[in-house]
Amino acid sequence: MFKALFLSLIFQITSFVFSVAEFKRELSKESILVDVRTKEEFEQGHITNAINIPVDSVGFETAITKFPKNKTILLYCHSGRRSSKAAKEMQILGFVKTIELEGGYVSWKKAEINFQ
Repeated sequence: MFKALFLSLIFQITSFVFSVAEFKRELSKESILVDVRTKEEFEQGHITNAINIPVDSVGFETAITKFPKNKTILLYCHSGRRSSKAAKEMQILGFVKTIELEGGYVSWKKAEINFQ
């Protein structure tokens, strides 16, 4: 925890949790969309253009460090717990800005149904 706090003070690291509407606005910008759910969950449905990197996999840290640390990384999982874990890990690794989808893919699908 101390390391994350220290890095956030030095490098002005920010992490946010956005509603579906706010998250959608960020998709149109120069950002990287990462689905941190399992491969099986991803195959059952995902947000268009998402990259699947399961946060609980052994290769998560290696895969995620291939992204530029100064880019905005948009994260989502099923309901929000795993994306929060991923955001914390990424802060420790020095990523400058992460944004989590509030309520995860569940809220995304619910919003999609409500807007049809």
